[in-house]
Amino acid sequence: MTKINKSLMKTTKTPYIKGSRVPVEYLIDYISEGYSLTEFLSAYPWVKKSSAKKALEDLKKSYASGYAF
Repeated sequence: MTKINKSLMKTTKTPYIKGSRVPVEYLIDYISEGYSLTEFLSAYPWVKKSSAKKALEDLKKSYASGYAF
């Protein structure tokens, strides 16, 4: 089951981490700036660790499916 909230995405065109109103983009920004998942979760304590990890897995799958190796 995906952890990206698509119902909220329908109205805003922005994917959110499921169970929160935190855009997936915030998680990507934290990781790309060198912060850890733990630091992200400290900044957004209402986001479940499992939801954040699943959102990253979903992003990885969608990214990888767009490329042929």
